[in-house]
Amino acid sequence: MAMWNPWICYNSLSDKSEFDSKDKTITQNKQKQLKENAEMKHQYIIRAHHGMCMAFFKGKGYSSEFIAHMSDILHKLESNPTICISAQADIICSKCPNNIQGLCKTQSRVVEYDKQVLKYCGLSEGMVMPYADFKKAVYENILITNKREEICGDCQWNALCHFNAEQ
Repeated sequence: MAMWNPWICYNSLSDKSEFDSKDKTITQNKQKQLKENAEMKHQYIIRAHHGMCMAFFKGKGYSSEFIAHMSDILHKLESNPTICISAQADIICSKCPNNIQGLCKTQSRVVEYDKQVLKYCGLSEGMVMPYADFKKAVYENILITNKREEICGDCQWNALCHFNAEQ
């Protein structure tokens, strides 16, 4: 799938590996640089697997604060802003109770979800594109091809995520 003129929302990030080999956490250097560069070139950082979550959001979530935040983000994305695709904590994670200082309590699991979404959609971390292009890539490459459950069938919200062709 040809993407609209993607830029990279962060530069080459140093010789450090993306994950600390001991505990698989994302290096603070990469998080900081991604955030700084992202603020300069686009409106939102969106975690890759959240493309699936947003497609099935039904006003349920971890807390009323999280639900209101997710609803607000979805409303803002309707205007098709430019987003940066990430495999790290994003604007949605900011109100999630599983977010502990920028890392998810289930970090290894959600990073795998992100990797799978990137793979199936032909995207890479750091790509910048209009939200509608990202949404379309997730829809065409994961949702209508029934790959979602293969990617994140073990998620606690799985029961809410059923594709309906009429959506």
